[in-house]
Amino acid sequence: MADRVNLTKAAIDAFPPAPKGKRAYYYDSKAKGLAVAVTDKGTKSFIVYRWVSGRPERITLGRYAQGQGPGLTIEQARKAASEANLAIAKGENPAEKKRTARGETTLGSLFKEYCSRHAEVHNRRPDKAKSNYRLYLSHWENRKLSNIKRADIQALHAKLGRETGKVTANIAVKLLRAMFNKAMEWEMWDRPNPAKGIQLFPEASRERFLQPDELPRFFKALADEPNETIRDYLLMSLLTGARRSNVLAMRWEEVNLDRAEWRIPTTKSGKPHTVPLLPEALEILKRRQPPADVKDDDPAKHYVFPGSGTDGHLVEPKKGWHRTLQRAELYQLTEWLAAGKGWTPEQLREARSVMNYGKAIKDARAAVKALGKDPGPARISDLRIHDLRRTLGSWQAATGASLPMIGRTLAHKNVSTTAIYARLSLDPVRESMQKAAAAMMAAGGLLPKAKVSPIGRGKRHAKSA
Repeated sequence: MADRVNLTKAAIDAFPPAPKGKRAYYYDSKAKGLAVAVTDKGTKSFIVYRWVSGRPERITLGRYAQGQGPGLTIEQARKAASEANLAIAKGENPAEKKRTARGETTLGSLFKEYCSRHAEVHNRRPDKAKSNYRLYLSHWENRKLSNIKRADIQALHAKLGRETGKVTANIAVKLLRAMFNKAMEWEMWDRPNPAKGIQLFPEASRERFLQPDELPRFFKALADEPNETIRDYLLMSLLTGARRSNVLAMRWEEVNLDRAEWRIPTTKSGKPHTVPLLPEALEILKRRQPPADVKDDDPAKHYVFPGSGTDGHLVEPKKGWHRTLQRAELYQLTEWLAAGKGWTPEQLREARSVMNYGKAIKDARAAVKALGKDPGPARISDLRIHDLRRTLGSWQAATGASLPMIGRTLAHKNVSTTAIYARLSLDPVRESMQKAAAAMMAAGGLLPKAKVSPIGRGKRHAKSA
C-alpha cells in the first residue's frame, strides 16, 4: 500500500493528475481505509479501500469539494469513512449495498411490470391506469422505490388535492398503493408499502349538470369552438350520455348509421351496451365520416375522434374544454355589458373576438361590476366533461322519464334494476333521449321552447354515473 499522508485541503489541492489512463491513490493517515483517488483529468474523489468478506472493496464516498463547487470536505469524508468502517465491523458490505441500489427497481420500471402483468390482463380499462400514471406519477419515473417515502406520498396527495381535486388525489395514491402491493407479491419489494394507510380525502357524489340558464351560452360557446374534433366530441358526449372514455375511443366499426345505433363493446360494468343515435348525433357522424381513400394507418380510418398520440384517438381534451367554458363566461359577461352600455352588434362581436380569454374575462368582470352587477353567475363553475353524461340523464328525468329508462340509457350497473333495463327495447329509450335532447336544445335557444319540469324539484332524479 502507498505511503499514508495527512489529508488536508492544501495537500489534496496539490495532488497532480495521474498518468494517462491511470489513477493515483493517496491514503489518509488518520481515517482507516480513507483515500483520495485522482484521475488523469485531475478529478479527485474520496474512497474507502477495505477488505470485506475476504475480498478487496472500493467504496466511493463522493467527489472532493474543489474550490467553491459541490462535494465533500475532508472532515465530511472522514465522517463518512468512519460510518463505512462501522458498517463493515457489523458484518455489512457498503459496496454491495451501493451495487444493489444501482440496480434497484425504479417506479417507471415497476409501472411497466404492473401494466404487463396486471392492468392489461385483469383491468377492464388498462388505459385508465396508464393515463393516471402519466398525469400524476410520471414525474417520479426515475425514482428508486426506496426513495419514495411515505412523507413524499402524503405531500403529493395534499398537492393534488389542492390543485386538481380530491378525487384525483385519491386516485393517485390508490394506484401507488396497488403498484407497491404487486411489487411485494412479485418479490420486487421487501419493505412496507409506503402508500398503505394514507388517509384519503372524503369523496362526495357529484350532482352537477348543465342548468337551463347555462345552456344558451354553453351551446353558443361550443358552436364557436375552432377545433372541430373537440367540438364534436363534446356534443356527442352530451347527446349519447356515454362515458367519457367510451366516446373518446369510439370506433367506426361500432357505429351503424342505417340502424342509428352505436354498440359499445365493453362498458364500466364489463358488458356491451347499445346506444340509440339521435338525429343530431347522426349528423355529426355523417359529417365526420372518413373519405374512401383514407389509408389504413391513418387514425381517422378507425376512430371517430382521431388523435395524434399513441392511442390513436383524442385523449383528455382539457384545454379545449377549459376554452369552451371560458368562452361561455365571456359571452354572458359581454351580453350584460352590451345591454348595460347600449353596444351595437359590431361592438359586441368585437368584444368577443379575442385571443386571450383570461385577460378579456378579467376586464369584462371588472366592467360588469362597475355597472353594479355581480359577474359571478356568468361563470359555468365546477362543470366537468363527465357531467355532460349526467346532464342527459337529468334532463330525461325533467321530461318525465322513469329511473329504469334513465338507467337503460346510461348503462348503469345497479344490480337491482339490471333485469328491468334488459327488457326495455331501444325505441322508448330513443324517444326519451330525444325528448331530453329537444328540451336541452330549447333551453339553449336552438329550438322552440319545450314543456320541461323544473330540474331538481321533481321526485325523480337521475343517478350519478
